Amino acid sequence: MRKKEPVNIKRQTIYALVPFLDLYAAYKVRKFILYFTIIVPITIGVSYALEVVFPISDIDRLTLEVFSALFYNSIATCTITIPIAVYLIRKWSKKWNEQLTGTDYSVN
Repeated sequence: MRKKEPVNIKRQTIYALVPFLDLYAAYKVRKFILYFTIIVPITIGVSYALEVVFPISDIDRLTLEVFSALFYNSIATCTITIPIAVYLIRKWSKKWNEQLTGTDYSVN
């Protein structure tokens, strides 16, 4: 179990922008399970919705079109999920710091 200490909000925000470091940022404020149960279904849902809207027709043949479609679907998924991750991590980090220090971080 991690020692309870305030976290750096700017560093937590940077962690939230980087895939897999966002999991570490959630772990630091003891919200890993909640974060995981929120972000994974959103990511899977967005990926599935993009696949339905923009289907990859010939997945059996690995062509440049398939790779570009996968790339664009990945970029679109990240464009939707990263702002959600940043919002959640910042919100929880501010609340974490308020609990430990009693300082109001709502202005940051």
